[in-house]
Amino acid sequence: MTSVTITLDLPDSRLHAHAKGGWRAKRPAVKSARGLAHMIAIRDRGAFRRPDRATIHYAFFVPDNRQRDEANLIQMCKPYVDGLCDAGLIVGDHWQVLSTGGVSVEIDRDRPRVELTITERDDDA
Repeated sequence: MTSVTITLDLPDSRLHAHAKGGWRAKRPAVKSARGLAHMIAIRDRGAFRRPDRATIHYAFFVPDNRQRDEANLIQMCKPYVDGLCDAGLIVGDHWQVLSTGGVSVEIDRDRPRVELTITERDDDA
């Protein structure tokens, strides 16, 4: 099984599901996040070849011990996943080709970030 890890900044707070404003208020943050993920995925993909099916693991490194909802953290990464699709790292983000392999949250006061690990899935799911 092959895998690649893409490291990005923690998502912009405007991408949170409960952020004030509609899609127009969020559009700049979505565009920026999607473009950043696209650029970094192309730069860091190495020899990773796009699999037909993949699993994504979300590893969040947050700056403090504040309570955070894992489901909302994942939801905030949607533009990042779209950027990975744009870069050709994954086929798509629909359930037939991409599954969530898990989520972890740890404290890293010095370097908050999210690491998205894409792993080839060889099952027939």
